[in-house]
Amino acid sequence: MTIAIENVILLATFPHGLELDAVAAALPTAKWQSGKFPGLVYEFARPAVTLLMFSSGKIICTGAKSRDEAERAIRKLVEMLRTGGVAVEEPEISVENIVVSSELGFSLNLERLAASMGLVYEPERFPGAVYKSKGKTVLIFPSGRIVCMGSKSEKEAREIVEELRASLSSCRETA
Repeated sequence: MTIAIENVILLATFPHGLELDAVAAALPTAKWQSGKFPGLVYEFARPAVTLLMFSSGKIICTGAKSRDEAERAIRKLVEMLRTGGVAVEEPEISVENIVVSSELGFSLNLERLAASMGLVYEPERFPGAVYKSKGKTVLIFPSGRIVCMGSKSEKEAREIVEELRASLSSCRETA
């Protein structure tokens, strides 16, 4: 089964915080609306990621298609800050969430699925069923597309998708 990584979200933490005025000066294209959002927003074109930076020293990197890509963006940011005169240490980096998608290869009857597996399915509010297992949330759509959120690794995401695929085959939509 093919699984596509849609988004890797990393958390980088600078233990001594960030002086946002200095960061904004080092990154002139960063967006900062201090009265509306408590952090700076900086976007890289390559890799195509968005970084949210906070005075606490936390940086959220979102939009990457792999952990390596997200880590490259953080390293690039650290280099840009240092070049711009901002003294920063190497941050601690952790994966917060990996979002993956997959196609089951068959359509599903979500009403039957929700009844048999006790899933949340409210088609008037959202077109998919919601499955939760082991701290992960999986959105299941009638087309057979599934989106898994909450994994910390691709391996973890693959395991939950494969486990779910076996359970879902009994609710295939029949013609």
